[in-house]
Amino acid sequence: MSRGSGALRVRRASRGNRAFSGSQGPQGPKGDTGQIGPSNAYSSFKNGSVSLPSTLGTIAKLSIPAAGNYVINGKVVLHDDVNTAVDVQCKLVAGGDFDQSQTLLTGNTAGFVSDDTAALQVVHQFTAAGEVDLQCNGFGVNADASWIKITAIQVGSLTNSASS
Repeated sequence: MSRGSGALRVRRASRGNRAFSGSQGPQGPKGDTGQIGPSNAYSSFKNGSVSLPSTLGTIAKLSIPAAGNYVINGKVVLHDDVNTAVDVQCKLVAGGDFDQSQTLLTGNTAGFVSDDTAALQVVHQFTAAGEVDLQCNGFGVNADASWIKITAIQVGSLTNSASS
């Protein structure tokens, strides 16, 4: 082979590696688009006080504008306004998927206010735009919720399995 002909030449490099020289070939075809990453997040909040319904009812919502896989977190501060204990139930609901908590508020008989925080998490695959609901039940006791947050983060893939 003569130099400058554009033909591939192989020569020995240090430590037994082979180095290639010659013209660069044409660029290959563009690859497939990869899966979507955690690029979209949606959040809603309600900082003010909301009276808890006496049956399970929605106290806050988050609209999901597009189909996809979502990891959803919710948080609510619960407050017992009277001297009656109540085991408040809250659920974070996305379609048929949900997480729930039971939070015992003991009333304020000891001269202090009974507060507690419930944190909830659920994963869901939306096939179209949808909604996430935070629902609570105060069982007829004068209790309220505040500092409510719901956040949904869209992820490329989602796996949800029972723990062993």
